[in-house]
Amino acid sequence: MHIRKATLSDLDAINAVEAECFSVEEAATKVHFEARLKVYPEHFSDFGRR
Repeated sequence: MHIRKATLSDLDAINAVEAECFSVEEAATKVHFEARLKVYPEHFSDFGRR
């Protein structure tokens, strides 16, 4: 496993995980994650495989 800071190019993957883990009523939207990544990029990690 490779851990790194998430970037805007990860939005689709982040959104897919959110949709898988939360109901439509609870899940944050892609627009919300985009805003968060722009303001707080140091608080998102991507746990991708190498």
